[in-house]
Parts: sequence; structure tokens; C-alpha cells
Amino acid sequence: MLDPALSAESHCEDLRPDEWVYLAEGNLHVLLAYRGQCARFRDHVLRLLKVRHGGEEKALYDPRQERHYVEHVVGPVLGHQYLETGTSLTVTPSFLNEVAKQIMPHRPARRALYDLDNTACTVECLRDLTRFFPPMPHATLTAQSTCQLTLEIKPKAGYHSRSRLVPPARRFKFQESRFSLMQRYRFAVLETQALEPEWGDLREGPNWGYSPPDLFSGEVEKMTRTLQALIRNPQNFCQVFVGPRLVYGRGERQVGLARNAARQLLLPGGACAEGFGAESEEDPMDILMEAVAQVLQQECLLPRLLSLQRLDVLDVEGAGAVMERLVGLCGGGEGSGPGAAARGGLTSSPAWDRNGGGGAGRRVDVRDGAAPGGGAGTGPMRSTRKHKEALATVQRLSQAECLFLLHRWLIALGASDCSIMLAIRRCPDEAAPPLTRFSPVLGQDAYSLQPLESFCQGASEPGLLSFRPKPPAQGGRERGAVRLAYAMRVVDLGPKPPTKILSKAHLEDGIIAAAQKAGSSAKGASQRSSGAVSTH
Repeated sequence: MLDPALSAESHCEDLRPDEWVYLAEGNLHVLLAYRGQCARFRDHVLRLLKVRHGGEEKALYDPRQERHYVEHVVGPVLGHQYLETGTSLTVTPSFLNEVAKQIMPHRPARRALYDLDNTACTVECLRDLTRFFPPMPHATLTAQSTCQLTLEIKPKAGYHSRSRLVPPARRFKFQESRFSLMQRYRFAVLETQALEPEWGDLREGPNWGYSPPDLFSGEVEKMTRTLQALIRNPQNFCQVFVGPRLVYGRGERQVGLARNAARQLLLPGGACAEGFGAESEEDPMDILMEAVAQVLQQECLLPRLLSLQRLDVLDVEGAGAVMERLVGLCGGGEGSGPGAAARGGLTSSPAWDRNGGGGAGRRVDVRDGAAPGGGAGTGPMRSTRKHKEALATVQRLSQAECLFLLHRWLIALGASDCSIMLAIRRCPDEAAPPLTRFSPVLGQDAYSLQPLESFCQGASEPGLLSFRPKPPAQGGRERGAVRLAYAMRVVDLGPKPPTKILSKAHLEDGIIAAAQKAGSSAKGASQRSSGAVSTH
């Protein structure tokens, strides 16, 4: 939570533009970090709205609506201990104009095409998660904890498409992860135009080793292996902060600083512990990813996030077909096209109702039940027949059923495009969690009363992991365990605009063309990724 001085919504006409500095930005927002002396804004960031792309509804990006969506639509599924919601502040247009002038020299030219929206005077104030850490598990700690290391990971879609609305010629999507398809597309674009600077040094080529389905598998070895592949070629899907400073990922390649921080964080005795000093052949970043995999496996965030992603039963092609059906039901025509249809219901936050939509979730069976890899009765004639049946089903949908399916597709899209912020600190060696936390049944023998080595995070306290790095592959002494306190939050969970439906459908042709040009097939993808692309 923010400082109590900040209510759910506050007027801040006295904010000084010169106390906020440029931090980062995406397609829709600019982030500013606070560098003034006011205690209530210390270690916080401001998120300001940029001028929207054509056709996008301004109301959708009101911070109050976004906060309602996160807390009441996706929050109950993910768990509120993983949410990071801020406070809405009302600023003046002059504040926004001054900030826009001040940060312009620091903005990447590609991002600066869209200026700040000086009419969007409701902004969001959030904690800076590279600086914030909840109280450590034991209130009487006297030793100072280590420097905080924070990772931002974009897990992406952890499921394979199974929608019958995918045309038969594109069914290789059933066996190749969305991440892999997008890698092909991104590097096909690279042949004709430069990619974003935050993708970093692209001479390493596509990342075939990272597999979101493996990350979501719940198997710690798969999770470790795929995270290690991600950290070796992070592009803009993984970033490492030492304190508040970005040192690796998103174009930064100060890997030495990241390795030193990982070494000091993870090793008993510090940087030159047994067999893992500066001269060791093992990469501390690989060991860090081993610890991250254990944290992610210990927590329940990834399975819950995957359940939101799997609300997509349409895939991109199916979402486009359902949207066209919705436009037709709303009258169609130029004056009442996709924007009018979206305003008819898609811009409102959907109520979380698993059985809503007039039974659309049960009646509209648009998922192919066959397992990835095919099987009996999965030939081209059967696929074509099922595709035609699915398209015919779409044409029988009511408006309520279209809204039901498209709301869930947009929820799944947001869940596939969010980021996980994981802050880690090492507990002082003498730190011990309260015994009562781990003793639900008292009166047993002394052994059963020993505290657990690890526990999950709560809404206001960090989780704890007892981490023991694996011995080197070529042999070596078993290493001592370290106790890591961590805090994990999901960010960028806000609602996706309805304009994404048709824009994604239009982009899909280029993605498929890039995949087919590269000779995409399930077998070829598996060979190129050395087994990293999961088929579960």
C-alpha cells in the first residue's frame, strides 16, 4: 500500500515537475521516478498516459477503471498477495506540459512519436518495486540484509492453441509456442527494418531455448532450463536490476554487475564461497535462474496466471471471426463498425462469471480435443470439416455470447502480456522465522516442531526460500544453503482495448507468413529449440 497520506484519489496541484525524472515507457504510458524530498512520494513512480492510437477509447485507460479491473476481475483468480495497485492522483494540465518538455530529451525517438496526453489529468502513483521490500520475516533482525536484486520477467503465453477456428493450413500453431512464432516474426521484421533498441544486441538471433510452456509446467528442472535460456538472450523479456539500477536486459549489457550481485546474493560466505568464486566456470546468472525457478514453483502464481490465459478458446483468427459477427449483430456498416460494436459492451470491465454468456462457454465448442502431435482421425479432411463447423457455430452466436467470448479473449491476452516483478534479498544468517508459523499441531516431538525452511509470501510479508545450489555438473562439494526472502508482484495487468481484436487478426497474416517462410513445423521447431518447446 502507499503512504497513508495518499488516499484512493488525491488532488496534487502542488506537484513539482522538476522532482520527477524519466524512467521508461511503453506503447501507452510513460513512467517517471521521484527524486524529490517529499516522504510520501519517496520510492514511488508516476504512470502517465500517452496520446492514444487511433480508435482507442480514452475511458479504458482511466487509472480508476484499470484498478477496478485488476482488483475485481483478475485479482480474485491470481490472489491479492500478487497484485500491485496504486493510487489515482489528479494533476494539472500545466504539470503534464512541463513534464513533457522536461523528459523529451531522454525519450527514445521511436517512443516519442506519441506525446503525453495533457488532457489525461488522472495519473497513477505506484510503488517502485526495485526499491520496495516488505518487512523481513523476523521483527528482531539486527544484521543488515544484502542488496536487493530485482528481476522483471515477461512469461508470455504458457499454453498451445487448440481452437478449431484456426484454419487447417495454420495448425502448426497447435505444436509451436506463441513465443516461438513471434520470434520468427520479429526477426523477419529485422530483415526490413530495425527492431526496438530495448531488444538489445540481436546478433545472437532468435531465442529458441526459452519456452513459456516449460516455464508454466511446474517441473523445476524444465523451469530452470528455460529461464537459463532466457537470461542468456533476454531481448526485452527479462531485466535485472541491482537496487534501482537496470544493469541487464532491455538493451543493457552490464552483465558483470549482474553476475556480481547474483554471486553475493546466492553464495554462503559471499563472493568467493567454495567452488563458486570469481574464477569459477559456472555462471552466477544460471544459479540465479535456478533459485528463481524454485521460487516460481513454490508459489501458486503461475498456475493461476495460466488459468487466465486459457480463457482463450478462440485464438487470434477466432477472435477476429467473433468480432466480425458482433459487428454484424450491431448493424455493421461504416458508421457502426468495430469501434461502435466495442463501445456496445467490450469497453466495460467484465464480471467474473464462469457460467455466464448465455451458456456460450459450454455451447461454443471451438477447441480441438486432440493432444498436440496429432493422433487417430486428425487428417486434413477431418480438420477442414471441424474448421467449417466452428465457423458455422460462430454465425449462430448471440450478441451476449460474442461479448462473453471476446471479454475472455481480452482477459487472456492481458494475462499473456503481463510482467512478473521478483525482488530478492538474502536473509542474515541468524534470521529465523517465528516457530508458530510452522507449527499447526503442537505437542509433538521436537523434530516435528522445527521451522520449515521455506514458505510462500503473504499480502504484506515476503516469502522465504531455503536455496542450495546444485553441485557443478563435473563434480564438486555440496554447497551450503542460503535463505532468500522474496516479494513477487504482477504488473501491466490492465484491460486490453477492443481494438486489439482486429489489429491482432490483421497482424496474424504476417506472423504466419514469417513462420511458413522459415519452414515452420512442429518437428522443425522441436529440433531448433533442442527440446525446449513443450507439447504438454
